Amino acid sequence: LKEPEQMKVLEGAKIVYSAGFFITVSPESMDIASEKTCEKGTVYCLNLSAPFIVQVPPFRAQLEKLLPAVDYLFGNEDEARAYAEAVGWESDDVEFIATRLSLVPMKGGKPPRKVVITQGCDPTVVAIKGQV
Repeated sequence: LKEPEQMKVLEGAKIVYSAGFFITVSPESMDIASEKTCEKGTVYCLNLSAPFIVQVPPFRAQLEKLLPAVDYLFGNEDEARAYAEAVGWESDDVEFIATRLSLVPMKGGKPPRKVVITQGCDPTVVAIKGQV
């Protein structure tokens, strides 16, 4: 990501979207991208991608490092429940988990995080500032 051509694209981006799978191969690139969105006041989106991302401690640590810069966090009900279990929240209620994730403090004066959790054929849960 530090290549001049890639940095130029990042500098010009208004929205950066990262799949959580990228945590497994280049967490440094995710750090650079998320920091740049904080510096420029642009939007950083992150998808949890799979339950193992939050279950493997080094991957979860990277996710938690990124979370203060994440404007939109996406996931499904299995990923949300896996996160809650991994961090010791004694709930598998998707609305509760989404509201808790929405309350993680933001970095650099960014607006409140939007957490979007899909549930297959059931309604999607959207949480902002601790409210669904």
